[in-house]
Amino acid sequence: MRRAAASVKEQNQQPRHDIIYHTHPRRQKHQQETMKVTLRFVLYGCAVLWACWILRSSLKARITDREEITRHNKNQDNKIKVQIHTGKMMMLLPLAALSAPENPFPTAYFGSAELRVASYTPQGGNRFQEWKDGSTPYNTNLGEDPVTQEKSDALARQRRECIKAAAKHAWTGYKTHAFGADEVGPVSGEPITHWGDIGTTLVDALDTLWLMGMMDEFYEARDWVSTNLDHDKDVDASLFETTIRSLGGLLSAFDWSGDRVFLEKAWDLGDRLAKAFDEDAGGRG
Repeated sequence: MRRAAASVKEQNQQPRHDIIYHTHPRRQKHQQETMKVTLRFVLYGCAVLWACWILRSSLKARITDREEITRHNKNQDNKIKVQIHTGKMMMLLPLAALSAPENPFPTAYFGSAELRVASYTPQGGNRFQEWKDGSTPYNTNLGEDPVTQEKSDALARQRRECIKAAAKHAWTGYKTHAFGADEVGPVSGEPITHWGDIGTTLVDALDTLWLMGMMDEFYEARDWVSTNLDHDKDVDASLFETTIRSLGGLLSAFDWSGDRVFLEKAWDLGDRLAKAFDEDAGGRG
């Protein structure tokens, strides 16, 4: 009995190689679907990562492809920073080669943005003979020449800093010597009031101050208009000059700023100027 029991126990402890485990068909199908979905998500994830890498590389290339060129303004001792997109230029070169206009505008005529005050020598007349008859032999439609357009825009961005510096210089001289007067004497520096003493230069410059971003100067002039400008004058005035400089200056300042101070002053001046067209008021009709 002991031997029989031991043999049964040993038999139970031996591995059963005759048993085959089968996966249920539904479970097997579910595993296959799970694998497909997992593989699909992995592929989609790889595609998204690849697209992000391409986009990042493109943006990094565009940023690092920009060159910052520094120009020195000798008159103002300022550094003018201009960003030229060399990548854009390289992309435009094939287009320019395929669609280059006939008689392109010579880039040598563009000049530069440097103020060569000390070393400048007048080059004399009789230059640019191709324009003597009033027309131009060159294609000035820069939209057909993107490379020249880019160069022209970059040069304009440099020059506008010099132009703004010149405007600040002129305004500082006017403010120092003749603020509120019609003009300032260019040599004597004395205030001149032969346009009726209505601040002609100040009013005429309002829109320029706004456009050039000289806001401190603009609002200082605005306060003068509000408190000091008076058109109740018994003087002989030029209808033309007063209309284009004073009336036009006030209206343009109102158009830009929306400040009704300018509109009220313009309305008052317009009523007075309109009498020049009224025969009963002494106008010529």
